[in-house]
Amino acid sequence: MENQLTVRPIKFRAWDEVNKRFSRAPVYINQEGETLMDCDPNGIQMSGKRSIMHKEYVIQQFTGFKDSKGQEIYEGDVFEPEDGEDFSGFVKWEDGRWCINWGGKYSDPCTDYHMDAFKVIGNIYENPEILSF
Repeated sequence: MENQLTVRPIKFRAWDEVNKRFSRAPVYINQEGETLMDCDPNGIQMSGKRSIMHKEYVIQQFTGFKDSKGQEIYEGDVFEPEDGEDFSGFVKWEDGRWCINWGGKYSDPCTDYHMDAFKVIGNIYENPEILSF
């Protein structure tokens, strides 16, 4: 039997702490670990040039999982069960893996769940009030 690797795209999104919104520009991390984007914070194109992002951005990585509606799940996304149960959690990187934080110190690896049984209902930056804990 042949070993098969699971490949997932490495994607990022950036939360702008100053303007309280997600950047519309693509975000990259170069070999030196610098976070770059294809346009300035105001969304003005820079003709393919990349600029170093300011420290006021919170970078979140795509987990490789999708919710029940096919939406990509990023670090910091808040979700609830598709079956309507009344609880929520959010995704974070912990102990070298993607985990679901159910509140406080209680969290589980995302791999213990079928993430497509959940739906994204917001994120901890735009909608912190939707967490049920």
